[in-house]
Amino acid sequence: MSVLDTQKVKPLFSVGESLRNAARDCGKSIPAQLVEMAILGVATGKLTPKDYFFYALYDDRKYSLSEKKRFVGQAAQIAMNRICNDEEWREVAKDKAAFAQFFQERGFPVARIIAAYHPQKTLAGTTTLRDADNMRVFLRQGASYPLFSKPARGMDSLGAARLEGFDEASDELVLGDGRRVAVDRFVEEAMQFRDGYIFQEVLHPHPDIAAVCGDRIANVRMVVVLSDSGPELVRALWKIPAGSNIADNMWRGNILGSLDIEAGQVLRATRGLGPNRRDLDMHPDTGRALKGMILPQWAAAKALCLDAAKTMPGLRLQAWDISICDSGPVLGEINAGGDYYLPQLAADRGMLDTKFLRLLESRSRSWRSTVLISVVRRRLGIFIHNLKMKARSAISVSG
Repeated sequence: MSVLDTQKVKPLFSVGESLRNAARDCGKSIPAQLVEMAILGVATGKLTPKDYFFYALYDDRKYSLSEKKRFVGQAAQIAMNRICNDEEWREVAKDKAAFAQFFQERGFPVARIIAAYHPQKTLAGTTTLRDADNMRVFLRQGASYPLFSKPARGMDSLGAARLEGFDEASDELVLGDGRRVAVDRFVEEAMQFRDGYIFQEVLHPHPDIAAVCGDRIANVRMVVVLSDSGPELVRALWKIPAGSNIADNMWRGNILGSLDIEAGQVLRATRGLGPNRRDLDMHPDTGRALKGMILPQWAAAKALCLDAAKTMPGLRLQAWDISICDSGPVLGEINAGGDYYLPQLAADRGMLDTKFLRLLESRSRSWRSTVLISVVRRRLGIFIHNLKMKARSAISVSG
């Protein structure tokens, strides 16, 4: 079993079973669901059947048809993010080491990188690790624990670990979830990330947040639209870790809180997807109230985000992770548009509102055609790939 998660656990949907469950639970017939899926599939958001059940859009008690059309599927999201953001600026957002250096040089608070592995690149002010031997020596002799480690170009917290310490007697690293792993095994897995692997200082949450979810970072996701008149915060949500998770990503079974962007108050907290989604009033681990909680240092966190947004003029749609720490708000990372499922789930509202549509229109008059072409190409590519895989499987079986 791998120590560092390298693949995201995707929610499994049986379309047939979901159709039957929606008919039973919401009284919406299967033909009516199929017709609606077809309508939403050709609408601007290009939703797939999986998207339809992911957001529980079959529930007419929650959404009108026009509200359902505001949701954006993953394929359309990829095209929209490219329309809104310039490619060279997207590269800064992708590389966590470049991100940290960029903002540290400009005086913004970021988690300090202690050491960085890359075969060629050097990051100023850090210990440079060129190969596996360098990393082993660092972990056994040069590291000051605890440390947080992650791929330089990772996503969804894949490949991340919290390292609490090193046990010299057993030559093992002690992980944040209590597991132990041999140094050689950890290095072997970390070296799989060819674009680099970094070791950062461990940040600690504000005491009010620690009381809710323990000594682990619960990032606030802030979605910012950058227009010619400046940045504007348009969506905000709170990613709340639960169970033994060291990272706050929702796919790990964590909690999602919808936030009032003016006051930083938790409007609702939910867990799960589709028909399994449930509202929570309290954190399941600590029993502390979630709904109604006002996040500490909210004004400072917003100000930090909007100030940082101004330094990224080539990214017109920005999705920030801000860590509210015991030392104050800290920039976690920026995503060039980010994944829309978080703000859409948190608010129960699709991304295609007036402000977002205005941004798309300002970037390209033909953005709708661009999205359509991109989605068709993507789906055609997936279809051809699946045909090839089936053909190879058939040849293998017949052989």
